[in-house]
Amino acid sequence: MNWQMDHAYQRYRGPIAIAVVIALVVICVGIALDYQRTRNHQLALREAADLSMNAMLKQLIERLDNQLLAADGLAHTLKEHGGFDIRSIDQQARQELDRSPSLLAVAIAPNNELARLITRTEAVGDGMVPLAGDIANIDADSLARQLRDFRASERSLLVESAEDTTLTLAVPLAGDDGRPWGLLALLIDENQFLIDAGISPSTSSMDIQETTKTGWMHVSIHHLHPSGKTRLTGEDLSDLTPIASSIPVAGGAWEIMAAPPEGWDAVPDDQTSFRLMLVVSGFAMIIPVFVASVLVAERNRHITMLKSRESKLLELSQRFSLAMETSNIGIWEVTGDNHLTWDARAAALHGCFGETAHNRLDEWLRSLHPDDIDSAEAHFFTCICSTGPCTQVYRVKLADGDIRYLRSAGASYRNLNGTTRTTGIVWDVTSDMMVHQTLRSAKEDSDIKNAE
Repeated sequence: MNWQMDHAYQRYRGPIAIAVVIALVVICVGIALDYQRTRNHQLALREAADLSMNAMLKQLIERLDNQLLAADGLAHTLKEHGGFDIRSIDQQARQELDRSPSLLAVAIAPNNELARLITRTEAVGDGMVPLAGDIANIDADSLARQLRDFRASERSLLVESAEDTTLTLAVPLAGDDGRPWGLLALLIDENQFLIDAGISPSTSSMDIQETTKTGWMHVSIHHLHPSGKTRLTGEDLSDLTPIASSIPVAGGAWEIMAAPPEGWDAVPDDQTSFRLMLVVSGFAMIIPVFVASVLVAERNRHITMLKSRESKLLELSQRFSLAMETSNIGIWEVTGDNHLTWDARAAALHGCFGETAHNRLDEWLRSLHPDDIDSAEAHFFTCICSTGPCTQVYRVKLADGDIRYLRSAGASYRNLNGTTRTTGIVWDVTSDMMVHQTLRSAKEDSDIKNAE
């Protein structure tokens, strides 16, 4: 019995184990989907950042080239057509100022001394007295010092300090004899220049193109020149592993770095809702699987238990049949309509043929000894009407004329469907009766002899 119970529990655990495996697979698939989605987002972020970086570099280079072309054009006009007359380029300078929003002023410095400053609203300086003070919100003293200290022989972009928001593009000029004449310089508004290139000076950031998520990056720009490095905008981004590039500028280069605010390990903005959807979907798959597995496991357990009970019942039935066969006990049964049936042993005890399904009540009455018909009939009807056991001994006539004593015991019970059924057993007690009669005869003979 124990091994059958163990087998039942094994069959019970099997579907549960399968459900657990399926649940683990679903969880692993969900984790893999979340990881792959995050990874795809990071790759897309890197790709979009590269595209945005390239677009920004293109804008910076284009605007620097435009400023260089403007400076070269003004320098050419001043030398070739104006004969170094500092007033000769006023009109052309104002055209360049109107064309370029980031251009603040044009400065002319014969012998590197600031002599004339052309802005959108005015042109100051006659070349006789060096300019100084504040002119149209431009620090003429700082500009004059910057031009006076200029020693390069080629065009150079000057950045005085990180706090200075003005870029100075200086173009050295020489006379026909090759001797240095002085400088022509363009004053560029650094903030407007960066805005035109897609960079926000106030936040040192830029928008990321081709994506609607994590839509901006930190930007850091440093001006590299022979005497060192000057920061134009942004902070140190080395902790964010930025993408870096450089572009050549007049007299040096710009080192440009950019990185997302959360680094390259940034997660999608809707990751929480996506994970919630994965959890809900996972439960929607796992819960029915567990319910089905429990039902299947319970069904398997019931089947195993039923098979165990069936085996036990069969064993008991075999033992019962062996006991009945050994003791030669027959079984009779009466249904609610007085339909009497025998098994083969009961039929043989009454001297009749084997087990059949038809009513054997008349056949039973014919087999009875005439003197026992009344008591046997009374026993028959008592068993039908009584729920307690009833017993009776009666005689039957065999085909060879012998008399056999049979003892019958039975009781009535009600089925679950409401029908009544009477069941009983019958066995041969001829030997017992013969012994009883012999003992009684011996006692009677003894009593007579004692009386004499």
